[in-house]
Amino acid sequence: MVCVGPGLSATQLIHAGHHLATEMNAAWMVVTVDTSNSYAMTAIEQQRLSEHLRLADSLGAKTKRLSGRYLSHEIIRYAQTERITHILVGKPAANRWWNRFKEPLIHELLRNSGPIEVHIVAVEAHPTSILPLTPVEPSPWQGYAASLLAVTMTTILIFWGKHLLTQPDLVMLYLLPIMLISFRYGSAPSVLTAALAVIAYNFFFTHPYFLFGLSDPRTALTIAIFFIVGIVINSLLTHIRRQKQEAWERERQTNALHRLGREVMITLDEQEVAHIIARHAAHLFGGEAAIYQEQEEGQWHQVAAMPTGFALSDAEQALLQWSSRTREWAGRGSTHLPESRLTTLPLFTSHTLGVLALRILDQSFLNQTHAHFVEAFARQASLALDRAKLAKEAHIAALRANEEALRGTLLSMVSHDLRTPLATIIGAGTTMREDGGGLTTFQRQELLESICTEAERMERLITNLLDMVRLESGGCHLRPEWVPFEEMAGSALVRLEKRCQDRQITVQVDESVSLLYVDSIFFEQLLVNLLDNAIKYTPAGTTIAWRVTSLGDRVLISLEDQGAGIPPDKTEQIFEKFVRGARSAIPGSGLGLAMCRGVVRAHGGTISAANKPSGGAEFRIELPHPPLPPDIYQHERVNQATEEELLS
Repeated sequence: MVCVGPGLSATQLIHAGHHLATEMNAAWMVVTVDTSNSYAMTAIEQQRLSEHLRLADSLGAKTKRLSGRYLSHEIIRYAQTERITHILVGKPAANRWWNRFKEPLIHELLRNSGPIEVHIVAVEAHPTSILPLTPVEPSPWQGYAASLLAVTMTTILIFWGKHLLTQPDLVMLYLLPIMLISFRYGSAPSVLTAALAVIAYNFFFTHPYFLFGLSDPRTALTIAIFFIVGIVINSLLTHIRRQKQEAWERERQTNALHRLGREVMITLDEQEVAHIIARHAAHLFGGEAAIYQEQEEGQWHQVAAMPTGFALSDAEQALLQWSSRTREWAGRGSTHLPESRLTTLPLFTSHTLGVLALRILDQSFLNQTHAHFVEAFARQASLALDRAKLAKEAHIAALRANEEALRGTLLSMVSHDLRTPLATIIGAGTTMREDGGGLTTFQRQELLESICTEAERMERLITNLLDMVRLESGGCHLRPEWVPFEEMAGSALVRLEKRCQDRQITVQVDESVSLLYVDSIFFEQLLVNLLDNAIKYTPAGTTIAWRVTSLGDRVLISLEDQGAGIPPDKTEQIFEKFVRGARSAIPGSGLGLAMCRGVVRAHGGTISAANKPSGGAEFRIELPHPPLPPDIYQHERVNQATEEELLS
């Protein structure tokens, strides 16, 4: 369960929850809580929260809006009701002064969550819109009022302390408001400040006092230099201020591109990359964004959009077509149909990948210096989509290469492993047909035995091939049921009865796991393959032991033999297709153990192999073991009572 609010970082939290749910193969949900003691959300926050919930829906999450008085109580109550095992919350931002009077949400969740795991996800500040990067300039009248106030306050201060100051000190003090106003309000208020400072200095602190005029020519030079210095300071500070603003803007744009590149680098899915690009574009440019790709001539398909209700008119689709064909900017901010509400940016590298469509709220945005950033964003988006497309093509090429290699291996195996038993069967059958009665009874029995043995070998090979195809193609639908292990082991022994005659097979099963919840047909074939493998690689007269024990909510099935063991470098490889043991002269296709691993994985278990310290090999299978339902418990008690009555 992912807990979100209207904050911009909620999208990162939702993606983190989707990633965790995918890794755990678990269902997940996104919840938000409306509490009675929280502040009322603005219209923008309401819209943003709705976008978060739509994003969660698009990623396959169940969404829920809760209401209650206390945030943590509602989250814990709902988590317990829905049997949630993991809760994801975002790491809080810097602590505000008003939060010092209440316990943080994370502390309340950790204290009251009980067995539920609480994950605290560190989320970055979400990329904000590029639009407000330039600081909002204050009104000129504010600067003029501040200029008048600053000069007035400086004059009063100097007037109170003039008996402690010399004449040069007065000039230096009047430079202070000039610097402050220049740094905060720009050129025009700063020039006014310099002029007011000169007037105040001449009126209050030069002879004749409280009159405008100069009795000493040297005072005129002082005032002139004072005014020039004020103008120079204003020019320098304005230049520094503009450079700082430009550097700040470039840094924000670079960070935005860096965040986009870092997020698209962690995925190779083309659809997911398109969603990331659309989400970043909508937030950075302060509007709506969508990515379109052309399916057929003139037919455009929306790959991703933010928000999800993004739609185009017929005229806007024509704009997409023109932008894709010419690979040029179109719509607002360009020379082609600049009156349109839509801006289209072609995404291309060596070939056209699609078109990024933008609806930016600020009409003057693309006419300012941000236009080059939009182009840089489009270039980076093109590279990300091209990378995902190439990765998909490389994956398909690798699959085709593997298919070709598998096909070649399969043909080689079939040509060898099927030809040998077929040749034996044909030879024995031809001999019996053309004999004309010259064979003895013993010879005919041997030929018939050879035909049956090779036919059974072919049957096992074809069964393993078909089972492997079903398991790997997803066409295997298990039908699990409660089956006694002894019953499946007995059926496997019957199928291999002739080959087991010179070996001792033992079966030891704990009473607590007398029944297994498996598909009896597939699991019996698994037991046949493991037993057949043990018979091949162990000498006659040795013991092969089955053991079934309980491991809590799992069950362990082990097969131990007294053979030569497994080469240490092949304990994992022997479960791959067409991989054989060290003694390759022993007939086999290398599919039996691969089929075993497929069956075990389909049941949600694991299989491994190792060498015993005393000699021989051990194969271990761990399977989930759900508790027996009540009707089976009752059936076992009835059977036990019936056995006791018969014994008495």
